[in-house]
Amino acid sequence: MRAARDVLAEYRAAKDRLRAKQDAIEGLICELTRTSARLGEVGLRQGAGRDRIGRIVADMEDAYAEVVGAGAAAAEGLECALRLIERAPTERQRLLLTLRYVKGLTWEGAAREAGVSRRHALRATDDALGVLDAHLAGLDGRYSAEP
Repeated sequence: MRAARDVLAEYRAAKDRLRAKQDAIEGLICELTRTSARLGEVGLRQGAGRDRIGRIVADMEDAYAEVVGAGAAAAEGLECALRLIERAPTERQRLLLTLRYVKGLTWEGAAREAGVSRRHALRATDDALGVLDAHLAGLDGRYSAEP
């Protein structure tokens, strides 16, 4: 059986994978810029420089495809997380779950934003997760983004 924390953690992991893929593309762009600048300094006669640029461009195309896939997974995970959070019993619990698991705030940050103590935020979130776990158990572990 999937627990509510697992559903929310899967979204955060998908978001982290997307961010890592985006960072990889930024690194390739920097490498391409440096290589292009060096190639401009030595002239276009340098076949190795042109080959290197070709490899970087190919790597960027692969990375872009990975970003598209990671973005789709993150979007699906976000939809599941938000549908699950909507089922939390109180508005404050929904706010705390959103701040912590969707926006990625620390417990202290989520509590401050919600205007409660850290201890209260933890207790309210644990209570909400218990309710959401019971909901997921009622689905026999088959949770989707459908209401």
